[in-house]
Amino acid sequence: MADGTERELQHNIIAENMFSQADSEGRQYMLLAEITDHKRMKYAISIKDGTIQSKNGNVHKKKTTKGWKFLCQWKDGNEDLVPLKDLKDSYPIQLAEYEDLWGH
Repeated sequence: MADGTERELQHNIIAENMFSQADSEGRQYMLLAEITDHKRMKYAISIKDGTIQSKNGNVHKKKTTKGWKFLCQWKDGNEDLVPLKDLKDSYPIQLAEYEDLWGH
């Protein structure tokens, strides 16, 4: 408009978009494009050490995310190795899809 109202509206839309990608403390959210690879760290639990025996003699798998990192490609084009513990709650569907492709 001649009085500049459209310009203010565009600025508000941009500001709303920026605020929607950050929490109340200013931390930005990263949007995952895809998981492209994984890495087993040397401190990951081996298969032979991956079980525990309960008092009644039953054997159970140890539930741990320790030692696994996944290469994530973000929508902004950056890539990071992200620990499994951080990925499993934020991107469970993408993680499951990657695991299906990987075969585990």
